[in-house]
Amino acid sequence: MIDFHKFFLNPLDDKGISLTEELTYAAAQINVMTADNPGGALDARIAATTTATGALEGGATDEGVKLALQKARTLSKKNFRDTLTPKIAQVHAAVVSAFGPDSPEVMECFPEGRTVYSNCRDEQLNQKLEGLVTAITPKQAQVGAPAVTLATALKNNWAALFGSQGTAKAQTDASGVALDAARATLKLELFRNLLTLALMFPGDIAKCDLYCPQHLLRNPQHANTPGDATLNAGAYNAGTQHLTLSMHSAGATTFDLGRRTVGEPDFTIIATDLAASTGGNATYQDTIAPGDYEYRAVPKKNGVAGNESDIVTVNAA
Repeated sequence: MIDFHKFFLNPLDDKGISLTEELTYAAAQINVMTADNPGGALDARIAATTTATGALEGGATDEGVKLALQKARTLSKKNFRDTLTPKIAQVHAAVVSAFGPDSPEVMECFPEGRTVYSNCRDEQLNQKLEGLVTAITPKQAQVGAPAVTLATALKNNWAALFGSQGTAKAQTDASGVALDAARATLKLELFRNLLTLALMFPGDIAKCDLYCPQHLLRNPQHANTPGDATLNAGAYNAGTQHLTLSMHSAGATTFDLGRRTVGEPDFTIIATDLAASTGGNATYQDTIAPGDYEYRAVPKKNGVAGNESDIVTVNAA
């Protein structure tokens, strides 16, 4: 006899799954849904899961939980920004195709060009995307509904990612009851993700493995994983053309440091396995000609890479 009961039970309710595992799973799933979101069908799921993950911040007192939350936010934000450039290019191409490359309409929709979306700070991106949606929406008849839908989805997804961070940071430690409620909400959203994905891809086990990394629910964080990295740049010395960069990651033994000029798509590794102190600190002196640069550090602990740092922009003048 077929047992339909199991389809109504949330597998995330398994008491053997730790809170840290749930958060790590949620972060990975948000990443995949953001990167592989056919037609924006998963927009609502991305937003709901991101909000539920962020809501746990208020009740997080255990350091492991806080680390998982930090990784969840960092992964989601990084993945969004990594996939933003080609999506902006799609919207731009639709406007150019409809009105021509030098048209006033292109200037209205992209007054600062396309690279501003990848180069601006996190707190500026929401404004840039809102401006794009405001400009392109009245032109839907010419540019086509898919371009407007994509621009709107980008704005909404980033607002959810960035907004949940702000809400979480404003919260204070919650009671155990509130923490349990927030955890239950996340479990429910993850279950809804599972059901939504099953409806979208019935019988496609490969899609299940892609969107639902089950191994993370039975695999505690690797003991060798270093903490999230921070990166800071000192003042640029125009005389010597030297720039000192400081990195930190709890538990890191080495760092990889990447650099690119502003506008370039990829980082070039300029220092590999840069030795860290016992406190997880390292410095590097780079020699660069005047210009605008971006840096990113990746921490490692005994060869196992952790989450990379936020991108640091330097104006060398």
